[in-house]
Amino acid sequence: MKKYTAYLFDLDGTLVDSEKLKGKALAETCSLFGGAVDVKVYKTVMGERWFNVTSHFFTMAKIEPNFEEFNAEFKKIHQEILLNELTPKPKVVELLFK
Repeated sequence: MKKYTAYLFDLDGTLVDSEKLKGKALAETCSLFGGAVDVKVYKTVMGERWFNVTSHFFTMAKIEPNFEEFNAEFKKIHQEILLNELTPKPKVVELLFK
């Protein structure tokens, strides 16, 4: 029997919906630096360059953190959220393992 290799690329939304979790991680990271911002703010900058996204969050949260420090904390929080809250979209597991 032949073995085949397949590669599947997820452009966010195909297999999982992780964008909302990125917004949550951004909001939580802002709170670590003393700011409060609604996670829904992410919808207004989703898809833009990272610098623009974080700058917008800083403005909305009224914070001025060190960019590198913010990114380091964001990465930790984002990974934790992804590990605990990321789930496949309905029927994805069935489709992949048919």
